[in-house]
Amino acid sequence: MKQVDRLIPVAIPLIAKRLTTSDPSNRNVPAVYKGYISSMGASIILSGLIPTLAFYHADTQDSASEQARRPLLDILHEMLRHRYTLSNQDSLLDYALNLQEKNKLTALRELRRDVVNASIAVKLALRTFHLDDSKTN
Repeated sequence: MKQVDRLIPVAIPLIAKRLTTSDPSNRNVPAVYKGYISSMGASIILSGLIPTLAFYHADTQDSASEQARRPLLDILHEMLRHRYTLSNQDSLLDYALNLQEKNKLTALRELRRDVVNASIAVKLALRTFHLDDSKTN
């Protein structure tokens, strides 16, 4: 939990930057992101890290989803970027695939743990924002 506690203050400005409207004083976040981030941890546990990252990385908007899921990955990437020396061009998915390809299973387990902790921090940080149920399409 110490890592989650340290990541919450990091997550708040990233949520404000990535998920709110263009007005920085507006603390409205589309409510759909609460569901997206809540389901991420369960998806990692049930499906695995790489399938979950691939799903969120796909960033498709269809009739079932009002908002793209990709901004959540961008937030997690920014939160973990210094720990894993990720460049802006490296995605968490590419990094995880590279670890798997090189059979670095311990590093992959650490990444999984850190992604879960970061997603919990984002979920908790979202509580400081107003969740807007209105459609933005």
